[in-house]
Amino acid sequence: MTPLRLIRNSLPAIVALSAALALGAAPAASAATTHTARTAQTEPVNLYLYTGNGNMVPQVEPAQISTADGTIIDEQGQPLPAPYGAAGQKYPGWAWSLYPTAASLGWASLNGTTVIQDVIGAGWAPLPAPYTGSYYYKCLEYLPNPLVNGNENWLRWDSANGEWLAMPLADYGTYCENQ
Repeated sequence: MTPLRLIRNSLPAIVALSAALALGAAPAASAATTHTARTAQTEPVNLYLYTGNGNMVPQVEPAQISTADGTIIDEQGQPLPAPYGAAGQKYPGWAWSLYPTAASLGWASLNGTTVIQDVIGAGWAPLPAPYTGSYYYKCLEYLPNPLVNGNENWLRWDSANGEWLAMPLADYGTYCENQ
């Protein structure tokens, strides 16, 4: 079939399809396609963090993470208190990226009373269905008092109990290597 003949024969089909779209057939067709895609879909491919306290449902950019050290709170949009921030500076919230793999809170609070810095996910491992293709962070680190010292606090995820446990840096290789 010549290209001209293909176009001439396709013209009635294009006209009929255009008319159907103009009359509202698109929403029904679109909804059916969307519904089919949703029913077969798993959770979005992403990086996740567990929130602790026995909660075994991972989250993207959690508002709070319960740990052995206390509750790390994302204070996004709240004023960052002096001397940690300049006048009017606010907590920035999560910086999150699947490619490259990264998750961090530049500033956060511990128990709503202590400012902490650089809460960073470390060492990732694959998640099972329905999170197929996604990963979770096995470790977290943060600076407990960035104005006093640069010593990091390390936490590791205990999947048996659903808790973030304190960990010495010497154990990084045991718990935090990527899988």
